[in-house]
Amino acid sequence: MKKIKSFSVGLLFCFTVTLVSAQPTTGIPLPKAPLATTVTREELEVATKLAQIQDAQDKWEAAQLNLIQSKLLRLGVPKMNTDSIEVSLQKRAYPGYLVGFSAKHGQPQWSTHIIRRDIFTICLEREENFFEDRSLNGAPLLAQYRSSGFQRGHMAPAADFRWSPKASVASNTLTNISPQSKALNEGLWAKLEVSIRQYLRVRDSLSELIVVTGPVIDAGLAKLNGGLSSHISIPKQFFKVVVNFQEQQGYAFLMEANAADVTDGQLASTLRKRAMSIDSLEKQIGINFFPNLTTDQEKNIESKLDMDSWFAIPGVSTGRMTLPISDPILLGNASNTAMITAKNFKNVKAVVGTVTRVSVGASGGMVLSLDDSPVNHPLEILIQERDTQKFTQPTLANMLGHVVRVEGNLSENGNGFKVSIRDAKKLVVLD
Repeated sequence: MKKIKSFSVGLLFCFTVTLVSAQPTTGIPLPKAPLATTVTREELEVATKLAQIQDAQDKWEAAQLNLIQSKLLRLGVPKMNTDSIEVSLQKRAYPGYLVGFSAKHGQPQWSTHIIRRDIFTICLEREENFFEDRSLNGAPLLAQYRSSGFQRGHMAPAADFRWSPKASVASNTLTNISPQSKALNEGLWAKLEVSIRQYLRVRDSLSELIVVTGPVIDAGLAKLNGGLSSHISIPKQFFKVVVNFQEQQGYAFLMEANAADVTDGQLASTLRKRAMSIDSLEKQIGINFFPNLTTDQEKNIESKLDMDSWFAIPGVSTGRMTLPISDPILLGNASNTAMITAKNFKNVKAVVGTVTRVSVGASGGMVLSLDDSPVNHPLEILIQERDTQKFTQPTLANMLGHVVRVEGNLSENGNGFKVSIRDAKKLVVLD
C-alpha cells in the first residue's frame, strides 16, 4: 500500500489528511502474533464514516474536474497559426488541464489550466513523481532527462492543483514538462508563478484565473543530451498568459530561458519588462490562445495591458489610528510597538499590537502591520507564500482589527521593524 497525502475541505482552515490507495506490493513477513479478528462497534462506525467522507470527496473532486474541462473546451483550445504545426499537435485532456503536445519536440506546445481559489483552503502536499505517457507519439522518456543538466519544468504548475489529488499527480506527466535550467525553474519562473497565485489570493471576489503556459519552439533548437539520445528540444523562451474573465483583464509574459533570478525588490520592475498584451504575444509566437472569444472580449482582454492593475494589490486597513497596547494582561512579558527602539529591538522576542493593515508582499506571502501609526514604531509581520498554509487560524485577512502576539527575531524596516515567521504558533490572536 502506498500512502498518498491528500486533502480535506475546510471553510476557514487549511489542513491535510492521509488517504491510502491500493498499489501492487511484494509479500511481507508474517506477524509474530495472531491478527485481531474482532472489530468493536465504535471502530466500525468510525470506519464507515471515514469511507463516506472519502466517497463524498472523490465525487466532489470528479465533478470539479469535469467542470474545469468543460470551461476550457468552451473557451476553445489554443490554435497554432501555422496549419502544419496545428495538424501535428496531439491534444490531450488530463485531470485539471489540457495539452497540445508536439511529438517532434518532445514537449507541450501549450498547456492550459484553471487556478481555483480552492488552493488557498485545501492543502495537498506535493509528490513529485514524474511519469511517462507512452500513448503519445514521440512521448518523452524519464531516461532522456537523466544527467541532462536540465530540470523537468512544469508548464501547468503542480502548486496550482493542490486542491485535487488527481490533478496534482497528473501534472507530473512528462507531457506537461519542458526542460528548464535550475536557475530559471527555481528562480524567476517560480516567482512569476507565485505572483500569479497572489493576484488571485488577494482578490476575494475573484474565483479563478485561466492560464496558458508553454515553451517558444523554433526550428534549429538544440536537443536534450541526457541518458538516452533525445528528440526533446531545449527552448530559449517560455510564455505565460493569464486571464481574469470576471474583471475582463488579460496579461502575457515572455521570459528568456537564461533569465537571471532577481530580489524581491526587483521583481515588480522585472515583470513589467517581460509583460505585454496577449495580442502582442500571439503575433510574436503564432498562437491564438482563445479562439472562441467574442470581438468585445478580444478588445477588452487581449488588446490591452494594464500592469498597474496587476500590482494594484488591494490591501485592507482599519483606516484609523491605533494606540499601543497597554493592558498588562494582554502584554504579559511582551513589548508593545512603542517600547521598541533602535537600541533594544534585537533583544525583543515578542510583540503585542493591533493588526491595522493586511496586504501582500512584493514576491508573495502576506504582510500584517501592527499599530501602523506615526506615533509608534510600526511592526510588519512577514509570512512567505509557502508558509501561509500552515496558519490554521481564521484567514489572515480576518485578523484585521484584532490584537495579536507575535514571536520572532526583529529587524529594522525603514521607520519601523519587521519580523518574519514560518510557524503558526508564533502568531496568536488575543482578543
